[in-house]
Amino acid sequence: MLSLPLISCLLIYAAIGYLFALKIEKIGLMDFIWASAIGIGATTIFFNLENISLRSYLIIALIIAWSWRLSKHLIVRILKGKEDRRYVNLIGYLGNHWKVYVFFFFMFQILLSILFISCANFALLNLNSLIIFDLLFFLLGFFALSAESIADNQLKNFLSSKKNSNAVCKIGLWRYSRHPNYFFEWIFWCAIAGFSIGTSFFYFSIAAPILMYLFLRYFTGVPFAEKSSLSSKGNAYRIYQNETSIFFPKRPKKIKP
Repeated sequence: MLSLPLISCLLIYAAIGYLFALKIEKIGLMDFIWASAIGIGATTIFFNLENISLRSYLIIALIIAWSWRLSKHLIVRILKGKEDRRYVNLIGYLGNHWKVYVFFFFMFQILLSILFISCANFALLNLNSLIIFDLLFFLLGFFALSAESIADNQLKNFLSSKKNSNAVCKIGLWRYSRHPNYFFEWIFWCAIAGFSIGTSFFYFSIAAPILMYLFLRYFTGVPFAEKSSLSSKGNAYRIYQNETSIFFPKRPKKIKP
């Protein structure tokens, strides 16, 4: 279990993030708080371990790399870009008391981060001898992080060209999945949970990838991205929907003219 001081520090961190978000008028900062809190929490646990094994180093290396990459990506997008349309719509929906609700959303992000930190914690507490599966899960996690970065860069490079401003990205990994970045995010957390195999904690650890899949596929990820793309790309995106898998990578369908 996570210590009370660590949970308290994370809640204070979220509260400070909330006040800063109000100051800069960027509620989307809550996404950065979530990603960075997981890295902070897992690193704190690592440095307080009584027994640090090779497995522990493999796990924390993946978590730090994941948190750094995502946090950096989010903070640059938040500070340089406009407020995320999701949050603009949310504020409009919440009405006059939106600040109160948003504060609780920031706190809820920390509760979610605690679940994912717990997944890493269970893996770090695994004292079984290092087995081949640990190396396989490390490679899987590294592959997922790399593939997610590749997908993000492919989309960024595609959108950087003015001629593609109204086009749908169908290059590279985006040819096989409409949301390859979300898919590999899910694979990463499957790898972290895998480090707990063989312990009594394993069935608790898999809550993280299960929850990640549900949120990405049905709540905060895919549905909002699909709605936004349909709004901006129109019929071109509908054709893409008919051709390409929504989440799990598959060979694209050939649509008859």
